[in-house]
Amino acid sequence: MRLSILSVLWFAIIISQSSFLFGQNNATSKNKNHKKSEIHDSLRIYKQIKKITDKKKQTKQLYDEIFILPDSKKSAVKTKKKKPKYSPNYEGKIIRKIYITTLDPFGYDIYDTSKHARSLFEKGGNFIHIKSKKITIKNHLLIKNGDSLDLYKLKESERIIRTSGYVRDASITVRPTNSIDSVDIYILTQDRWALNFDIAVSTTSYNANVNDNNFLGLGHYASQTVYSSGWKDSIVNFKGQYSVPFIKNTFITLNGFYSTDKYNYNKGFQVSRTFYSPLTQWAGGIELANYSNPALLYHSDTLKKLVTIDFNNYDGWAAHSIGIGKASGKDKDRATRLVYGLRYWQQYYYNTLPLESDKFATFQHHKTVLATVGTSYRGYYKDKFIFRYGTTEDVPIGSVFSITGGIDHRTRGNRLYLGTKAGYARHFMGIGYTALKFEVGSYFLNGKAEQGAARIGVNYFTELIEIYRWKFRQFLSAECVYGFNRDLNELLNINNENGLRGFNSPILAGSNKFVIISQTQLYLPYSFLGFRFAPIIYVGLGTVGNANKSFVHQQVFPVFAIGMQIRNELLVLNTFQFIVGIYPYIPGVDSPSFKINPIQTYDFQFRNYEISRPDVVAYD
Repeated sequence: MRLSILSVLWFAIIISQSSFLFGQNNATSKNKNHKKSEIHDSLRIYKQIKKITDKKKQTKQLYDEIFILPDSKKSAVKTKKKKPKYSPNYEGKIIRKIYITTLDPFGYDIYDTSKHARSLFEKGGNFIHIKSKKITIKNHLLIKNGDSLDLYKLKESERIIRTSGYVRDASITVRPTNSIDSVDIYILTQDRWALNFDIAVSTTSYNANVNDNNFLGLGHYASQTVYSSGWKDSIVNFKGQYSVPFIKNTFITLNGFYSTDKYNYNKGFQVSRTFYSPLTQWAGGIELANYSNPALLYHSDTLKKLVTIDFNNYDGWAAHSIGIGKASGKDKDRATRLVYGLRYWQQYYYNTLPLESDKFATFQHHKTVLATVGTSYRGYYKDKFIFRYGTTEDVPIGSVFSITGGIDHRTRGNRLYLGTKAGYARHFMGIGYTALKFEVGSYFLNGKAEQGAARIGVNYFTELIEIYRWKFRQFLSAECVYGFNRDLNELLNINNENGLRGFNSPILAGSNKFVIISQTQLYLPYSFLGFRFAPIIYVGLGTVGNANKSFVHQQVFPVFAIGMQIRNELLVLNTFQFIVGIYPYIPGVDSPSFKINPIQTYDFQFRNYEISRPDVVAYD
């Protein structure tokens, strides 16, 4: 059987190569017929493979599990994509009833209802998967039966549903009823596969994790990990987390976590309600937790010592939002808000460090009160092919400006804190998306600034560019972080998520840094056995400086990566990725070095332009 399977696959490759070559020779044919002929050729290849595999029962079963062909009876009938209908005529009408339909993750498409699960793999996966309950989706809505229809709340509800990690896409449609003053709401969502397993075994240790992003279809997140630091270590460590989001449509989330590792012994409980929508009036949160983690800290200019930082964290905050836009009722005016908030934050340390080795009493008992006031505008526009592959994405645009002040009480005395944050993001038609941010803040003791930080950053990506049949986007990200009058134990680096993915230097650190990243994502028009190709080109540059010599005068460390994302919509497992990272020089590590899949397909992230918990400017 193994020989027959290999023969079939080899024969398929020969056929597809021949078809590919002949297709290239006929590239001068009419462009409008190219896509149809390309699809026809791909289907012809699959049908030829099917004829061969049908001769034996084993190969026929293998074919049915790997390949998915369109239903010939439905192929002649094109199903129009359903789009949400937000006619202004529906504004203010009474919502009679809300209908919710959830599709399984495999084989379905919310914009093409003719698609359904066909292979045994798809049907088996859907059978194992527990679909989202109607109440789970309902908990994300800003509307309910009997309300007057608010189209802005309707659009926000659709966006909020898509923010959940277990929903692939969502569509909301408004339909008239027999009564002229009422409408029905139809919500269609498609689940993501939620259950994940991860097992890692090496010669020195093991790690096994199971997590579910949509536990029992309730939208709960559950994760449990079992691991050991070494095979000879008889102690088995556990860590877990359980989250319950948007309880009974209150948008309150509960989260509990723990770990039993003696080197990372943490446990805690959190309650939070964010500004999940620009229309949200109240937000807040509470955390009660204990953290016990090891840290390699300086006890002098040159001497480091491994210590355990063990402390209780008590954190509570609340914020209120008021509309300050024009009374026009337009979405932008309703999304323009004045926000003010207050936070009380206390940390109690069980084993404090000597003050001579803890310059700013960072690891000492402290009580901090912070207050924030500012204005923000939050909007969104829809796009595709940014961070996801073809599904709807809500891209944030807007502006924010806030001022934060407060008092920090420590053993050295009371310190004043002052800081400000500003951000701006906009989509320029024909140019692309640009997001800017600026943050600066510092503590002050006896009129002298200490533990200050400043951040400047920019993110940019182009429109989806099409040159003939080629499509691509160019991403660009740059950030500068500068610390002033910081402690020896507060050092910046450009390792991994702090700057360059895959870069991991044990000795490169300082008080200021600069990182710039360029990433090109292409979508090729060619296919091979139905596979589509999306090459990735990644270039990163990073540098770190100190108080005596800033990053401007330091060595620049480059990172290069190139790879391919391969996708086939006719296969059940339709996405694969292979990326090679090249690191010419990493201080403290044998160089040059090569790494497999050091970056994600998209390492750029959106910023949400909201004002929430009062906080100091991050220094990382």
